[in-house]
Amino acid sequence: MFQSLAIRTASKLACAKTSVMSLAKKADGHIASDKKAQGILEYGLLFVVVGLALILGLRKLKDSLNAKLGEATNSINNTKVEGTN
Repeated sequence: MFQSLAIRTASKLACAKTSVMSLAKKADGHIASDKKAQGILEYGLLFVVVGLALILGLRKLKDSLNAKLGEATNSINNTKVEGTN
């Protein structure tokens, strides 16, 4: 009686061990794929941060750029072309 109980218990433990090993392999696979997804997410966030920095930087420079371009336009418009009055 004890021998059959021991055999059934050993069988169930072996089955549980196989299940745990299978789960561990699947978890390793998910972790590896999560690292890839994490890398993609980090690059995406980096692009967003760089884009926002460019937008904010250009907004701060907008007024001075408009002033310089206006001066250049006025200078070009006020320049006399040779052969005209």
